[in-house]
Amino acid sequence: MNELIAEKWVAALRSGDYKQGKGVLHNQDTNTYCCLGVLCDLYVQENNNRDSYCHQRMLSDCSIVTAFGNTTGTLPNSVLTWSGVNNDNGQFKYNKPIPGRDTSYFRDEDTCLLTSMNDGEYGHDFTFEEIANIIEEQWRQL
Repeated sequence: MNELIAEKWVAALRSGDYKQGKGVLHNQDTNTYCCLGVLCDLYVQENNNRDSYCHQRMLSDCSIVTAFGNTTGTLPNSVLTWSGVNNDNGQFKYNKPIPGRDTSYFRDEDTCLLTSMNDGEYGHDFTFEEIANIIEEQWRQL
């Protein structure tokens, strides 16, 4: 991924400006973001295209979410191109200890997804701070 955008993303995750949520990029009902939703929001801010790019959607549970482009749960192509992230779920190969976290549940060379880390699918709810640490260490693989 682009190093400068990785630095902005890490700073945004650590800023306290975003409340962490799960399952969707941005839940408007709770004003929460997943880690990839924060990256989408940075894209929108940099391109000044919130009105044309962001759309409200109602999910089957009646929650109101933001669709960035045409997606509510993964990175849209425009954000992938802008950021240089290789995969719409934030996939990377785990190849070193993740700072600040016991990672004994990862095997060497496991493929990890930032979405799964954000949503607690590895048996631990990773905080934005922990995810920022991962991005800082693994940005070349993202």
